[in-house]
Amino acid sequence: MKRYWKRNKLILAVTLLLCTAAALMTTFVSLLLQQVTDTAVSGDMALFKKLLLFAVSYMIMLCLMNYFGSLASKLLVQRMTRQIRSDVYEGVMHQYPGEFYKTNTADYISSLINDVKIIEENYILPLLQSIEVIVMFVSTLVLLLALSPAVTGILLVTLLLMFAVPALMGKLLEKRQDAVSRQLAKFTEKTKDILSGFEVIRSYQLLPNMRMKFEEENKRTADCKFAADKVTALNEGLSDTLSYLCVVVVIFTSAFFVIKGSITMGTLMALLQLSGSFLTPVLLIMENLPKIKSVKPIVQRLCDLADTEIEAEQGRVPSFHREIAVSDLTFSYDGSLNALNHISLRFAKGKKYAVVGHSGCGKSTLIKVLSGYYKDYQGEIFYDEDPLSLLDTKNLGSILSILHQSVYLFNDTVRNNIALEGDFDKATWEQALEASGVSQFMALLEKGLNSPVGENGNRLSGGQRQRVALARALIRKAKVIILDEGTSALDPKTALEIESTLLTRQDLTLITITHSLNPALLSQYDQVIYMEDGSVKDMAAYEQLLENNPSFRNFCGV
Repeated sequence: MKRYWKRNKLILAVTLLLCTAAALMTTFVSLLLQQVTDTAVSGDMALFKKLLLFAVSYMIMLCLMNYFGSLASKLLVQRMTRQIRSDVYEGVMHQYPGEFYKTNTADYISSLINDVKIIEENYILPLLQSIEVIVMFVSTLVLLLALSPAVTGILLVTLLLMFAVPALMGKLLEKRQDAVSRQLAKFTEKTKDILSGFEVIRSYQLLPNMRMKFEEENKRTADCKFAADKVTALNEGLSDTLSYLCVVVVIFTSAFFVIKGSITMGTLMALLQLSGSFLTPVLLIMENLPKIKSVKPIVQRLCDLADTEIEAEQGRVPSFHREIAVSDLTFSYDGSLNALNHISLRFAKGKKYAVVGHSGCGKSTLIKVLSGYYKDYQGEIFYDEDPLSLLDTKNLGSILSILHQSVYLFNDTVRNNIALEGDFDKATWEQALEASGVSQFMALLEKGLNSPVGENGNRLSGGQRQRVALARALIRKAKVIILDEGTSALDPKTALEIESTLLTRQDLTLITITHSLNPALLSQYDQVIYMEDGSVKDMAAYEQLLENNPSFRNFCGV
């Protein structure tokens, strides 16, 4: 977290200066109280009036100092929490795709919302408050020693007892707060899962079951939070008890010295005021130290996310003028079982390729590795002459577009879901809408391209969503389009029309992962790549593959 304090060192300095001034002014109120009491006892009305005017002016200044100090503190907290969220977001979104998908998105959401809130309430605010009260404590200690060393000694003995409490509670509270953070992530994940499955829940009459699951997770979350709160309550209770005990001791000790004539009544009032100012900082520090220590695992988790190894940004700009070549490619998800085994093949510019094989044979994995999802593969992948490992992988999107079976649409308009912040001329729009088939259902939408699609496109049919996704790729004139079951949600006639349209585009390199074995369609591809168990068993034109490869014939049911 040091980086965030350094980024905001100016506003931090201003905050500390204002809060220090306010703390000192608050402490010196006790001297004003001493003077007022002694003046009242002596009956000096003239001095009393002067003290009254001074007190009013002093209180106005103290009020302003507290206001500006609080404002600066809130500004500092606002900037730091925003920066933490921004850094975590950047770290999450700049991961290699393969790393991103290892963690549930609900965990990322929980980190950005719940964990940052915990950091604010249990680290940033307590730390700022502790710095302010330390100043108050030191200034109070100096005044106490000046007024009564004996009373100061009593307070210091009590202080030693009070500092034992955070030491006893810190570790336990740290464990409980970490458990709360993790349970909140689980609760967010479960809630997101249930809400995302709303349609399935309604269709299969699962409302009672899902309510039970939600309530179970809700209860676990509440119980986990309460377990942490019980430790906090014990910490606060012990601290308050010691504080009250200290005040009682100070009252009797000061009263004894007044009776003996060692101090005045004004000094007694000042000592009582200072003892509160002395103990309040200690009490707050006792409460804050366990909080600050307790968030250490959460701070580390957020820092790990913010410092996640990101995709190479300084690599070469990807190009595709000739081919994408794969040489002896091997890849494993877990390091034990290979998903791809020693694959070597070439995708020439302008050619069309169909990748087929049984489910789990490695078709989608091959495409993901080619697209820069993972960096821990063996072998080589070349875009023209450039190794993928030396490229700026985030810019691969300028060359290729992937249409997955599951299409994601933002809660925005059809137009914005196609353009995705891009600016295209009218002719490009018309070509993309026509080729993708989006133009066929535009008339059915109330506002045409400006019609909202709803959350994840729930106002569009599955086929319409995939047409929008196809339009995204076509409008950018991607040199390579990868259909990863990209037309599976369309009816056979429409799917055939779209795939046939793409096959006729001479400037386009098309790689289609498909379970469809339509001979009329497969025969239009330049090569069909047949995979088994993570390996390319054969690749050739469809008719040639049927003729020469018995395994492929068996796969096709011929």
